[in-house]
Amino acid sequence: KIGKSRIRTVRGFGYMLANNIDTE
Repeated sequence: KIGKSRIRTVRGFGYMLANNIDTE
């Protein structure tokens, strides 16, 4: 369960970072 949650968090973080770079 932790592994799945961790993957989801990493994916969300990457998405947020990509969005931030795209906005800038």
